[in-house]
Amino acid sequence: MLQNSSRIWQSSLLLIIIFLELLLYSSGIENLKSTANIHDDTYSHHGKIHLKRFIETDQADVHFPRRKRSGFTIDSAYNFSISPVYTTRCNFDTNLCGWLQLQNVDFFDWTRNSGSTLSTKTGPKNDHTHQNSSGYYLYTEASFPRRSGDFADLISPPLAVSNLGATSQISLYYHAYSTESLGKLQIYAMYPRLSQALYTIVNISLYSRYSFRSDIAIDDIHVSSIDFGCYTNFSEVYQGTISKTMDGYTCQPWVSQLPHRHGYTPSNYPHSNLTSNFCRNPEGIRAKPWCYVNSSSNNITWQYCNIPSCGNLAISTGVYPLGARYPIALVQRVGFPANIGRLAIYYNGVWGTICKIGLTSHKVGLLCQQAGVGNSGSLASGTNLHGVGPVWLDNNSMQCSSSASSITDCTLGPWNSSCSYNNDAWISCITTSPTNPAIQVPPRPSNYLLSIHGGHNATTGFIDVKSNDQTGVMCAWNWNLNSADVVCRNLGRGYLNAYSSKAPVTSGSKPISQRALVNYINCQGYESSIQNCTVRNAYTDCSPSAINTISCYPGRSEYSSYDQPSYCLFRYDLCGWIPSGDLTWIWHPADGRHYSPFSKFSSYVYVLRPPDTYSPFTAVLTSPPFTLKSPCYVSFQHYTDGTVYDYLDVWYEVATTEYNILRYYISMTRRYWRYATTDTFHTSQPFKIKFKCVSPRTVTSTPLSALGIRNLRVYGTHSLDEMRPKYLNLPGIVIGSCACFIFLITMISCYCRRSQARQLRRIGAVSFSPSTPERPQSAFNFSSHQPQAIRIRQERNSNNCTQPPPPSYDTVMMQTRNENEAV
Repeated sequence: MLQNSSRIWQSSLLLIIIFLELLLYSSGIENLKSTANIHDDTYSHHGKIHLKRFIETDQADVHFPRRKRSGFTIDSAYNFSISPVYTTRCNFDTNLCGWLQLQNVDFFDWTRNSGSTLSTKTGPKNDHTHQNSSGYYLYTEASFPRRSGDFADLISPPLAVSNLGATSQISLYYHAYSTESLGKLQIYAMYPRLSQALYTIVNISLYSRYSFRSDIAIDDIHVSSIDFGCYTNFSEVYQGTISKTMDGYTCQPWVSQLPHRHGYTPSNYPHSNLTSNFCRNPEGIRAKPWCYVNSSSNNITWQYCNIPSCGNLAISTGVYPLGARYPIALVQRVGFPANIGRLAIYYNGVWGTICKIGLTSHKVGLLCQQAGVGNSGSLASGTNLHGVGPVWLDNNSMQCSSSASSITDCTLGPWNSSCSYNNDAWISCITTSPTNPAIQVPPRPSNYLLSIHGGHNATTGFIDVKSNDQTGVMCAWNWNLNSADVVCRNLGRGYLNAYSSKAPVTSGSKPISQRALVNYINCQGYESSIQNCTVRNAYTDCSPSAINTISCYPGRSEYSSYDQPSYCLFRYDLCGWIPSGDLTWIWHPADGRHYSPFSKFSSYVYVLRPPDTYSPFTAVLTSPPFTLKSPCYVSFQHYTDGTVYDYLDVWYEVATTEYNILRYYISMTRRYWRYATTDTFHTSQPFKIKFKCVSPRTVTSTPLSALGIRNLRVYGTHSLDEMRPKYLNLPGIVIGSCACFIFLITMISCYCRRSQARQLRRIGAVSFSPSTPERPQSAFNFSSHQPQAIRIRQERNSNNCTQPPPPSYDTVMMQTRNENEAV
């Protein structure tokens, strides 16, 4: 993954294994495999490259030997009239080398350029080939008016492979830099003589967090078929290990300049795989593979090698280009619903648009059906993303009877309408089917109906089991916490797992029966139902002490700072997020007691695909509703162990419409926590966030695989649930109020004492002068040991009281003399 601080040309190289035998079928290739797919975090979707490789082979006229093929001899962006080649390379210095732009099925074009791009600090300063401003490259200018999700197509000349099951190699250099964000490159394979379907080869995702403006440049594209046993004329297809010439000479290593000096070195021809002294044909300059001989005798410099020819494979061709008489496409930004888009129709070698004025719902339904996205639909409000080139059709040039079941039943023409681009048709398609109660299949009932009772609250007690009209208890001798976790989730009350597999019951409570309906249960802990565990039934007696009890955990009833819908560390529960789908998301606490697919002492949620499960599935995690207070995006950490998941999607849902903001392809196991961030989005309506872990394919064998999420944050939102308090914590309020009251009284008392002390010090300074005689101490003056200021305060206060004043100094001395005389 290219970080946004990189401003150099990067190399991208991958090998594609292509099985072409299935091109005999009209559906096109079915077994496309890649040995080096690049999948990474997906954030911004602009600048999407469709480097579409046309690899066409096998026998022609397989399915339609008696039908006339039409549309393959006219000029087209797909170059049907040009013979395919085995190798193509281009540095864009002279022209596009047969690479073409598509119109009306993308949103903008690539630009051939030299030197710097128009946007400041967002593109390369020169090309990759010459590393100066004299060379050329292609780039996408993704600044205004481009928006997130826009993409530009670039399509290759027709290509072929040398042999059935051969390998094709694609390499290119790309440059991506932006002060704000980066984009994404995607490479597809396409077989336009058979279908308009795209087959993903590689995704090169460039990290982005905030916006979508950036320039992406490509240069030095090289595509070649690779064969290890034969060659094709004037190509570099052969990549085998033969190193002897036709006359038996050993080949000279390509890096060596002895005994013959030459310029065919690996540094000068980096794409020709000039390895060791193996026979090669750099850039197809000669008719077949050759090498310099490792001998200076006989005046022989080089010779051809003794390698057989691959021969020529016939090109398989359908009846119509792109596999249909009237190919239809719905063009929409990446990440938006695929059933909504701008209509495009392929005619006379060119993609054009359709006018919306007067277009009936019946005709829209036929167009949806032809596009393969439903059988009915309606006109939708589009954007300012208008098409270019011809507007092929309007309502008047589409004559369809009410009984027409396909667009081919209509009469189309005349072509080339005078309708303006402002009226390009945008449609929304859906699939409708008639309902017949007689053939509806009811949902399969659970074999075990579980409930609990007899505990101190609704979450604890005995486990009651009902199955096949029988009632009993669970009396499993191997009862443990893993099985208890599954039982709690199976109860259907939103329990996340089990506190304990042993729980006290209230005095006097009794089990529903003394008969054991389940006497053995073995769960791993990740199952969503005990039907996925090993369970044995035995309707036998069970002693009261052996009856299994349980305590289930329902989650917390209030949110905290780091455990709420918009900021969830999953420490206590799912923070209000709701799991659904074929497989369920499971909460994993950090206590280390429960089943852990990874990170035993960490809190997270995970979805786990058990071993030997082959069907496609989708696991959904949905947030509570949010409202937007600023531009919103989602960040989280994810962990993957296993590759049976195809991708992880993040969507935001407004009403019933979903919009994709991230698609993360899972191509390899990543046994560490990794951050991901979605695109930024805006909406004025309440919305929800959805995580979807998807595997749409059926597999033949699967190991245990898991995907986890933690540290989930939704930025720029208000949670509608967070606005409503879960409950009032009255004990906490009372204790806090008392503590505040005591603190306040203490502070007031301290303030009053300090104020009085300052006032008395000021009074003392005025009352005593240097001439004031010091009074002698007396045994009757109990406050004589205190400071003078305090004594004065006491005397002043006493004068204000109703009690008589203390005796004067003379009175005290007289009393003292009288007492002495009496003695």
